[in-house]
Amino acid sequence: MSDQFDCALDLMRRLPPQNVEENLAKLFDLVNPDLADELLSAIDQPLKVKRCAKTGKDYLICDYNRDGDSYRSPWSNEYDPELSDGAVPSPTLRKLEVAANEAFDTYREMYYEGGVSSVYAFEIDDKFAVVVLIKKVGDGARRMKGAWDSIHVFEVQERGRNAQYKLTSTIMLYMITNNQDLGNLNLSGSMTRQIEQDFPVDDPAAHIANIGRMVEDMEMKMRNSLQEVYFGKTKDIVNDLRSLGSLEESKKQAKIQKEIVERLNSLLSTVIAACTSVLAQGTASMRTHSISMPYIDDELQNRWFDFAGNTIINTNHQIRLTSTKQSQVGYLWSRLPLIGDNFQVEIEFRVDGNSGHLYGDGFAMWLTKQRMTEGPVFGSVDRFEGLGVFFDTYDNERSHRHTFPYVMAMLGDGMKSYNNDKDGSDTELAGCEADFRAKGYPTRARLTYHKKNYLQLDLMWRQEDEWDKCFKVHDIVLPEQIYLGFSAHTGEVTDNHDIISVLTKSIPSAVKEAAPQIVKPKTKSSSGGVLSVLFKMLLAGGLVGVLFLGYRFYDQKNRMKRF
Repeated sequence: MSDQFDCALDLMRRLPPQNVEENLAKLFDLVNPDLADELLSAIDQPLKVKRCAKTGKDYLICDYNRDGDSYRSPWSNEYDPELSDGAVPSPTLRKLEVAANEAFDTYREMYYEGGVSSVYAFEIDDKFAVVVLIKKVGDGARRMKGAWDSIHVFEVQERGRNAQYKLTSTIMLYMITNNQDLGNLNLSGSMTRQIEQDFPVDDPAAHIANIGRMVEDMEMKMRNSLQEVYFGKTKDIVNDLRSLGSLEESKKQAKIQKEIVERLNSLLSTVIAACTSVLAQGTASMRTHSISMPYIDDELQNRWFDFAGNTIINTNHQIRLTSTKQSQVGYLWSRLPLIGDNFQVEIEFRVDGNSGHLYGDGFAMWLTKQRMTEGPVFGSVDRFEGLGVFFDTYDNERSHRHTFPYVMAMLGDGMKSYNNDKDGSDTELAGCEADFRAKGYPTRARLTYHKKNYLQLDLMWRQEDEWDKCFKVHDIVLPEQIYLGFSAHTGEVTDNHDIISVLTKSIPSAVKEAAPQIVKPKTKSSSGGVLSVLFKMLLAGGLVGVLFLGYRFYDQKNRMKRF
């Protein structure tokens, strides 16, 4: 019985996964009927896509989010068709599930350039499980269809400040050609691997990083195995066929071989891109929130950013938010929210214009829940929720103790208003003087954020490759789902406000820093102050008396000299 089951399972893994139901039906006619249920539970089927009725977002369905005939959406946490008593994760696990879905969805879009991903979490006894699903379907180019399905099932056992992860991964791949010249070809199959690892867990968010790291490692190993199996064996078969045919047949087979390798490489490299490496702890650039020359594609768009207002794109130089014209507003905003507890945004910018003493008004860098909304704060909306960093070049109040240009940060809660007349001084979080305008070398800003730890801004304006710390503030928490943006405006005074490049990175978490203690001078008691004043008054009175006596003595002596 066991041998029959193993043989049936091995056969199913070699057959096209897209025909799994048909193949199972035929297989049940050959094996012991008692094995049917066991085979059904052991064989993974290709992932199917369903749309969440509440959010309109796609998600993947399988046995791990099924209850009866209903499937739970990871976006709404509701079943479709509706199921009132369907199993749902605990509030703590649901929070982890939501964060994992947002992370995998963002980076799948960034690296896979399409497809669908879903993450499900649920309790099992004293442990919990996390299932990561990714599906990528080929574009059908050159009459070739293909798909990649990956299913990663984690069993997680927490042990104090550590956790043990048991991972079972299954990859299902198929590629079918239907080309009149090359003929038909079907390369299909599945592969399953297992691994077990322990990682430290300082906080619940560390689970996402650990899971991401393991998914990356596993998919990399399985990709190498698939390349060896499919590329190597297919190449050998094609070479054998070529050696038996005519010259014309040989050319045809060579063409087949070349197309097989090209299309398999394209499919594999696309769907196994480094999505999860970004989720793992470590520094990695985030394409969704980075932009550089030439800024736009052939359709004059950017996949990850929107431009609006008076913004002008010069593909060889800069993104000009405003020009040296009055009453202009321009902005640049990310299309996707910036997700992560630890990240760094570095920008190269340039502010210059006509020579003279009057110029303005400056530009702003935003990490806010609002996006693409014009307003009075450097071209963007007031009463924002999140962080604004203002590169201010025009002094409106004329009574500040600092000079301009001035760089300052404001943490908005959705209620605070930025006071233009006071240049935001009454809502300033931190700031510094920085003469960044009209430099002949690159000027840069680097913002580093560690959630619940610190926020730091460094500037490069004195000379190239020399960074100055502008400010560092502790215990800062930015809202969830924030967008990265830049805006600028001009009024009666003008300037060119240019963004040259933006590079956003995820960075490792930093050791928690204690906020510096501000030592306040001791306040003298009121009695001490009164005694001090009385003493000074007596001393002054005595001095006046001495001077008066001296004057009388001098005057009397002079009179005696005259007589």
